[in-house]
Order: sequence, then structure tokens, then C-alpha cells
Amino acid sequence: MKITLQELSEAQAALGRVLSSPIDVKLAYRARKIVSKIVEELKHIETSRMDLIKKYGSKVKGPDGKETEQLQVPQEKISLFTKEYSEMLKLEVDLGVQKIPYECLEGVKVTMLDIAALEKFIEEPQPEKGAKHEPRK
Repeated sequence: MKITLQELSEAQAALGRVLSSPIDVKLAYRARKIVSKIVEELKHIETSRMDLIKKYGSKVKGPDGKETEQLQVPQEKISLFTKEYSEMLKLEVDLGVQKIPYECLEGVKVTMLDIAALEKFIEEPQPEKGAKHEPRK
């Protein structure tokens, strides 16, 4: 499954909400595998973000006027930082996990925003054999 780093960041909270509700063991297993892959990728995203802060940032001065170990991106470099970080979030990664069958989510209460964030992780429902398919209006 290929997904952008931005989509991964957005899906993290929604998957957490799914896992925190009572769910079927099959769904829990698939979701847990997906979450572990997401967490792994999010660590890489955070490391890269910190590298960008080191690249564009400077040490913050404390109340005594001495430099601290804390870094902050100054206003004049924030657009460079944001541009590079945004480009990184467009990168695609292959998680190598199976999608969650739609049927596993039946009975799980989620918001429309959660569904939008999880869309790439959900297998479309399969039409039942012999069922007539109504055309979309």
C-alpha cells in the first residue's frame, strides 16, 4: 500500500480512535499492524523535521541572554523550512500492509473525518453475488 507521508500523519489519530473502541479481533489485528508501520514512519518524519530545524534554526536565548540548547526557526527562514518540510510530506512510502476489509468496520463508530483519513486503509466492500447493482444517480 502506497501512501504519502502527509496522509500517514493525518491517519494516525483516526486509527488510534478506531483501536480505542471495542472492535472485532480481525480488525484489531490488521489495525495494530498498520499502526505499528505508521509509528515507524512517523519516527522518520520527526527525525527529518528535526534535521530541518537544525538546518534552518538557531539557538534560543534564555532570560539571562545566554544561548540555550533549544532551537527555533527564525521568521526570515520559516518559509524555507515550510517549503522543504511540505515537499517531504508529499513523498510516498509503501507500508507493505493489507487493507482493512470494509466489513470489519461495521459497528465501529467513526466520524466522517476519520473515514476520510482512513480511506486508503480500507478495502472497498465487495458486491454480493447475485445482488443487483443500482446505477449511481
